[in-house]
Amino acid sequence: MSKILNLSLKSSYFKQINMLKTRILEPVKKDLENTDIIFTYELIKVGRKYSKIILNTNLDLEKFNAQNP
Repeated sequence: MSKILNLSLKSSYFKQINMLKTRILEPVKKDLENTDIIFTYELIKVGRKYSKIILNTNLDLEKFNAQNP
């Protein structure tokens, strides 16, 4: 994920998951609400720390078909 978002693993975004959520993930999710792309993410915890972030993108066929008759 760090390669996709162009962040180093030592970035402060990875040290504070709330910062990553509020400054990157939630704004992206909000921006994509107006498009035909469905964006979701899931934070996976192992023990007390988050170890993975699963990013999902799908095409909303209803919006896509409405925009492209």
